[in-house]
Amino acid sequence: LMDTIDRVFIERLMGVDAVGLYQNGAKLGMFMALFVTAFRFAWHPFFLSTSKQDDARDIFAKVFTYVITACGVVFIFFSLFIENIVRLHIGRFSLIGQIYWESTIVVPVIFLAYIFYAAYLNFLIGIYLYKKTRYLPFITVGGMLGNLVALYFLIPVMGIMGAAWARLIAYVIMAVALYLVSRKLYPVSYEWTRILKLAVIISVVFFIGQIGTVASSLWLKILLFSGLPVALYITGFMDPRELNKMKTLLITNGRNK
Repeated sequence: LMDTIDRVFIERLMGVDAVGLYQNGAKLGMFMALFVTAFRFAWHPFFLSTSKQDDARDIFAKVFTYVITACGVVFIFFSLFIENIVRLHIGRFSLIGQIYWESTIVVPVIFLAYIFYAAYLNFLIGIYLYKKTRYLPFITVGGMLGNLVALYFLIPVMGIMGAAWARLIAYVIMAVALYLVSRKLYPVSYEWTRILKLAVIISVVFFIGQIGTVASSLWLKILLFSGLPVALYITGFMDPRELNKMKTLLITNGRNK
């Protein structure tokens, strides 16, 4: 419902043309949706088997950091380059028609909604380990109600952007509610300090990318995106132990080849 009801509201409040515009913008969210879906299929069997280990909670905390970091990188990449991507033509093929190019304004918010959905998936551990899935319908309904209220009030004010924000609000409600329930069942010490650093860096890079001079220059955007790992390293987001492990793995793999 959350992925379709927004179109009904847009049609009633704005008209059919606005539905087509929004639908093309929301469709571009498939890049993040595919990434999160791939994680979801691997995540359930992983945490069910890993939960038997003594260091399971530490592993889950690291996984959460890595997943949100990967989502953040995907978010920044498409936020910076989505205009270039939709305008790319290969023969007669293009991702979306020219009349729908302005729909890209909803892409960052749709991507952000899927990041909170990825967080929601991470917080499922306690619910499944202790067989408390009865909470899930209430959490989902809470997100749906938040979505409906936001759609009703935001679309008349913000247009199709209101629908995108309504979806984000729904997933935020679901992620926060599930976290509050799950931490009582199976508390995990997530690396919130690192997540906060990541959020700040991603936000800064995103807003710099929206500045007119940067937004209109492909090379400046490439330079900005390339500076993301540097910013993560300088701010101490990168864990030296993780970097050493990664370096060791790369060297080992290189020797094996």
